[in-house]
Amino acid sequence: MKRLCCCLAVTLLGCATGSDPTNPVTVDLRTDFAAGVEFTTIRTTLAGQDPVVRSAALGERFQEWTQIAAFESGSGVLRVELVDASGRTISSREENVSGSLRSVPIVILRCDGCACSDAAECPALSDCSPALCDRGACFYDAQHDRCPTGVCEPMTGCSSTIPDADGDGVPATEDCDDGDDAVGRTGTRVCSDACGEGMETCADGTWGDCQVECTCEPGSVVTDSCGNCGTRVDTCGTDGTFTMGACVGEGPCAAGTIEQGAACGRCGTLQRTCGVACGWSEFSCVEPAGGCWMWTWDATTGWSAFDRPPAGTADAPTEAVTAAFDVEAAGEAYLLTATTYHVLRLSDRAWVESGALSSLLPGIVGAPISALTIPADHPMPTPDGREGLQVSTSVSRTYLYANTVGTRDWPSTGAPVPCCGDAWSSADAPVFLSVRAQWLDADDQHGWFETDPGTLCSAGAGVSPVPYLAYLEGADVHLLEAGACFVFAPQRPANMFGPFSTSGGPDPGRVNAAFYRESERQLWLITP
Repeated sequence: MKRLCCCLAVTLLGCATGSDPTNPVTVDLRTDFAAGVEFTTIRTTLAGQDPVVRSAALGERFQEWTQIAAFESGSGVLRVELVDASGRTISSREENVSGSLRSVPIVILRCDGCACSDAAECPALSDCSPALCDRGACFYDAQHDRCPTGVCEPMTGCSSTIPDADGDGVPATEDCDDGDDAVGRTGTRVCSDACGEGMETCADGTWGDCQVECTCEPGSVVTDSCGNCGTRVDTCGTDGTFTMGACVGEGPCAAGTIEQGAACGRCGTLQRTCGVACGWSEFSCVEPAGGCWMWTWDATTGWSAFDRPPAGTADAPTEAVTAAFDVEAAGEAYLLTATTYHVLRLSDRAWVESGALSSLLPGIVGAPISALTIPADHPMPTPDGREGLQVSTSVSRTYLYANTVGTRDWPSTGAPVPCCGDAWSSADAPVFLSVRAQWLDADDQHGWFETDPGTLCSAGAGVSPVPYLAYLEGADVHLLEAGACFVFAPQRPANMFGPFSTSGGPDPGRVNAAFYRESERQLWLITP
């Protein structure tokens, strides 16, 4: 697949032990991002304390719990970031941490909502990064030894190029810290284990065990929290060295984990949460806090609604959509922001392309405020049989284009048209720059144009069906007869027009963009 869904950072708060909040607090990490390839540094911050920055070398396996930081206390906002070689944070999370915690385990997974009961249910990545189904979630294991040369790039496969992120001339396979050009094939760094803080040494790019001077009393034991609300017993041996015990009594999930299921409600998702005792709640329907984002209406099912795409979804818009149009033959819609375009495949609502607005619509000036396409068999825009496009912008101009059949190319068909023609001087016309959405219904398929065209102009007598343009302006709808007269019919409140007069739809005053699908007899709307 082209790209997995957005990276998920799930913070899992360990179980409170009732210990003194002044005791040191450790932070343990488990992630399926590839150390030394996708990230080279782990930065951990806790409110009021100096950040802890730790390198992540190629070959280090954070698939298992690894301690990444220790703080003098455990109260405040905790933030863990995975940082790549360019300094970009690829995943992070902030959580409020209670002062009663001594251990804070954090899991960072690359796949958002990828629940599973078997690895076969997980989206496939490259051959060198197989999927595992681990405690009900998809987990990926980048295995560099599957690559004859180079390293495993989880998303793309084996790469013959061995990274040298810090540019010190030492390949990552031999570099003790590929995120620090001052460190090469040897180095030391602070570490900690059950005994406390010590040092570990690196030679030829391989880190040794943590060397800590232990002062424990032989035979003494320390009980601590671990994993998913489990318990670990560390025992001091005859040599005064602690031996870490196994983590036992873990729950099925990590506290704070949220698992999503099927769609539900208006545009919600079934969701369950792992509680403080590391047990799952029942699934419940959770609607998006900002309400539904995309709406459709058709005569058979009425209104349907969908949530906005998750943050980070490839090719999806991240800014407000201000205009939209569709291409009937391609089964695609274009959503426009002030500076970008985004192509949506309508059959499965998959985002398939995006880019700069200027690369799609040559010569356009200003931010789009509304747009519409005109079918190839309609005589108004292009007599050569191409689908026409009109985009109105914030500079009071309408830009004209036509689609090159079988492509996503939209060459200009003429100079932009300044606002406004004679029809726009009518008392029933909207204010050009106040129009929030428009569409063309070339056949009045639902009978929504209720005015007799003959009352608008003599040429309109007997015209049926009536093609019309609809403009949404605030709480009103304005209909322009677009077959013979090209004048506005009497203005009406939007909630008395067509689909908006039925229950279950959006507030027409909140609609930002719209397009009408003649072939499917559907109206599509986008709200903020």
